[in-house]
Amino acid sequence: MKLNPLDIYNKEFTVSALGYNKSQVEEFLDDIGVEYERMLQEIKSLQERNDKLKEKLKSYENIEENLKSTLRSIEEIAEKQTQQAREEANMIIEKANVEAEKMKQNVKKELAEEYDKLEKLKETKTFFKIRLRNLLESQLEVLEEEDEEINIEKYEEKIDNLTNT
Repeated sequence: MKLNPLDIYNKEFTVSALGYNKSQVEEFLDDIGVEYERMLQEIKSLQERNDKLKEKLKSYENIEENLKSTLRSIEEIAEKQTQQAREEANMIIEKANVEAEKMKQNVKKELAEEYDKLEKLKETKTFFKIRLRNLLESQLEVLEEEDEEINIEKYEEKIDNLTNT
């Protein structure tokens, strides 16, 4: 049986000879009605508060879902950027390795060229030494011949002197 405050206020009891005091019963029923009304209002207030809290909770759940979604997006972006940075770093390293290999090849080529130049200089030096030795030897021969001629001329002079005297 469902009661409302009016049911409590309007309730009538039959009177009996040994029954309860009518004014006390009516006063108690009034108190019960007032308290029942207050409880209904409190229940209504609590239900409204509960509805508002449910709405707030739903709003917070939406915010939480949005934050989770945003966090997932940020994580995906961060992962993509990290992957992109790794790829760029690998490209830079690869480019540096290619450049280093080119430089190494150039240095080897230059070194080989310098070695060839050194070998040519050694050959030129050897050739020059031979030519210089030959020149010096030929000059020495000329000098020796001149000495012989000088000695011969001296003998000829002596012989001429001796023959003239």
